[in-house]
Amino acid sequence: MITSHSIERTYQKRDVHDAFFPVVEAPLKYVFGGEVRDVAGYKAIVDITRKRALSTVSSHYTLVTNADVYDLLGPVAKGFFGGKGMDDFECFNLHMPQSRASCRIDLTRANPSAHLFHAAGGDPWTAFIRIANSYNRTTRLEIQIGYCRWICLNGVIFGANSYTVSLRHDERCLANPSFRKKIVDEALNAVGDVGKAEKDFADILETLRGVPMTKEQMEMLFWRVLNVRLPDSGVGSLPPKQRERLLNIRQRLTYLMDAYCSEFPCTAYAAFNILADFASYPHDSKPHSVLTPGYQSKLGAWLSAFIPKIEKPGYSLDDYFTPGDEATLAGVKAIEQQARRAGVTMKGAVS
Repeated sequence: MITSHSIERTYQKRDVHDAFFPVVEAPLKYVFGGEVRDVAGYKAIVDITRKRALSTVSSHYTLVTNADVYDLLGPVAKGFFGGKGMDDFECFNLHMPQSRASCRIDLTRANPSAHLFHAAGGDPWTAFIRIANSYNRTTRLEIQIGYCRWICLNGVIFGANSYTVSLRHDERCLANPSFRKKIVDEALNAVGDVGKAEKDFADILETLRGVPMTKEQMEMLFWRVLNVRLPDSGVGSLPPKQRERLLNIRQRLTYLMDAYCSEFPCTAYAAFNILADFASYPHDSKPHSVLTPGYQSKLGAWLSAFIPKIEKPGYSLDDYFTPGDEATLAGVKAIEQQARRAGVTMKGAVS
């Protein structure tokens, strides 16, 4: 059981085989003049179980199933962590839309609490692998390796290097052993030494701990990372639903700032944890499979850009925040004050 600042998050193993439903390539047909004819140059990717077409693709497209990707990951995982391949990992999160046209599988070490990496300060992190695939070309085939803070399981991957299988669909020849070996070798080379990656990530966390940050700066950072900017015409021009959404986000943010700043000193590390928690659980501590990938990507991009800046000699956070950041903070505060005067009750959830 993981005790968070808002709820108890239970580690629940998922069955990865739920993603391995049968999918086939099928010819496309059309009826013209009473005759059934083939659609030249195209075919359909069909979910056999539900008898539903997931997408239409070129006839040169080579299908790669979720099971194919998982099977490919075996030697990659073994190389990353020096273990027994996929026997050392288990699925704890599986993101699939109702259509099942795309899939994201999150994996961690079996019995992850026995494999925690403790950064300076004692915070537990665990090894993390994410694979993504789709049958409708919305997601590129990707393998991502890194670490996830134990308290934010199902969340953001940090300290990660990615290997993306960026190939034309007609080149995805995973049935070819030499081609598969090429992909595995490229993935291992791209990620590099996992032990060094762990040390580098620990150094990043330590750097964040050395940067004092006020709650106002944390909030300005929060709105910047989410890329929230209010219109020049003022907050009064915002539609009611957008104002309500900002209010609900701010209530959740305020709760997280109070919680994490009571657990940690007020530094960039506390801000980092606030952002990570929100990115993983934007809906009143409930994960949201549609919103979270976007939030997580923004947070990962911020961390990569922020560290080189603050490591420069003489750099100050006064140089980091802009008048636009200050205006956004002031605008959100004004919306909240107006809502309180009007007796509006905030829900603390993102709509």
